[in-house]
Amino acid sequence: MNFIQRLKVSVFNIEKYQDFTQEKFSVAIKYFLKLILLLSVIVAIFSAYKFGNLASFFMDTLKNDFPEFTFSNNILVAEETINKVKENRTEKISLIVDTNSESTEETVNKYITEISKYPNGAIFLKDKVVFSVEGLSGQVMYNYKDLDLTGTKELTKQKLVETLNNTNITAMYISVFIAVLFYMYIIYLITTILDVVFVGIIGYLTSKIVKINMKASQVYSLAVYSMTLSVLLNALYTPIRLLTGFNMEYFSVMYTLIPYVYIITAILMIRTDLVKQQIEIGKIKKVQEEVKNEIEERKREEKKEEQEKKKDKKEEKDKNENQGGEPEGSEA
Repeated sequence: MNFIQRLKVSVFNIEKYQDFTQEKFSVAIKYFLKLILLLSVIVAIFSAYKFGNLASFFMDTLKNDFPEFTFSNNILVAEETINKVKENRTEKISLIVDTNSESTEETVNKYITEISKYPNGAIFLKDKVVFSVEGLSGQVMYNYKDLDLTGTKELTKQKLVETLNNTNITAMYISVFIAVLFYMYIIYLITTILDVVFVGIIGYLTSKIVKINMKASQVYSLAVYSMTLSVLLNALYTPIRLLTGFNMEYFSVMYTLIPYVYIITAILMIRTDLVKQQIEIGKIKKVQEEVKNEIEERKREEKKEEQEKKKDKKEEKDKNENQGGEPEGSEA
């Protein structure tokens, strides 16, 4: 089976899971790596698309709503303090610029609480910046000195806008796609391997309970294929969440339970098939035994008939010999 056929069988044909146990475990590993790559590519594509929308929105916000500023020696100085919410047809952002207040923990937490009410948010303080992006959990905080954007050179709003206007957007999208693809592949690979391990443990215990002799490699092959539907649902749900902000409360629970249902069902179906095979084998043995007995009975009968024929021939021979041995004229 090719990759697409394996996808279909893994989702729609649990009764064929027994075929996977006849293959080498390396085949399941190759399928698993391709499955995670498919998920990562889909997520990376929509992440790049989401980045494009947000980048355009942030650019417009910078031009029209961000106050004039100067940035030098890793210190931001804005001409005014603003705290506003801007939105368009698809996006909404909470923008806070305050370079006058000290960046104390109390101030930062207060502003984070405000931007957390909206899908996207940005806080610009004199020595740090905080971002909150829809689809990502929590906020990301950077100190300007850690970013080291300009060194000792002075940066103004006009210079920043000119720089952004001259940036190759296509190259930026490609860079985001590659970065997200690599990052998500590693993350999904690690987390899904852990899921496969736990699913495999449940599958192995189930095989022991129903008294099926299965190798660990066979059980983990089933565990790999049982993850297929969960991974595909994740590949569908993540882009929807990125683009619309829709959040399914119990998705993680469903994602976790589906593989357990698949592998337990597969093992029970394998046991049912084995029982049917044993019944068929029993019937075949019974028929073979009956045929064997019939053949033996026929042989006994043939042997008996042969013995009787030999006996009759002997009696006839003896009779002929007795008749042939009488002297002439004995009757007279």
